[in-house]
Amino acid sequence: PGPLSDDLPARTVVVLGDAPAGLAAAAVALAEARGWPVVAEPSARLASGPCLLAGGDLLLRGGFPAAHRPDRVLCVGRPTLSRAVARLLAAAPLDVVAAGPTWTDQGHHASRVLPTVPTPAAGRRDRAWLPAWQGAADQARAAADRLLDKAGLSEPGVAAALMDAVPAGGLVVCGSSKPVRDLF
Repeated sequence: PGPLSDDLPARTVVVLGDAPAGLAAAAVALAEARGWPVVAEPSARLASGPCLLAGGDLLLRGGFPAAHRPDRVLCVGRPTLSRAVARLLAAAPLDVVAAGPTWTDQGHHASRVLPTVPTPAAGRRDRAWLPAWQGAADQARAAADRLLDKAGLSEPGVAAALMDAVPAGGLVVCGSSKPVRDLF
């Protein structure tokens, strides 16, 4: 078992990057137990969960994170280099979970490097924290969907249509950076 999560504040945000499936599942279990939002990167090996923010990347690009600054960010796995994620990682004390002997801390913001995801433990919980992030993410996603409906043919629109057409368990191969974010 990993270290206990008692010392992690109630207003924590989890960033789930490229990490082994076991670490990703442990991070989501911790977030569910503590009521923390999870921003999953396109490379995260996890498809769903009640704490995962739909449109998390969209949410990070707006003013919401600045107005709802977390007390701590827990980064599990290697995050991408998007400016929105980098801003979140720099916004509060940062704990990084190392998936091996090395870890990623591009902005040199980590206050602690943990060997594994902390074990869910009883801790202070802010019951409004996760719903606020979920509501804002839903609003961001809905606004983006409205814009896509009006835009006609666009890269994000094509990505949305493609994802709607891919059967469950299907495989999509795409280029790096922007196309991946459009698909996600």
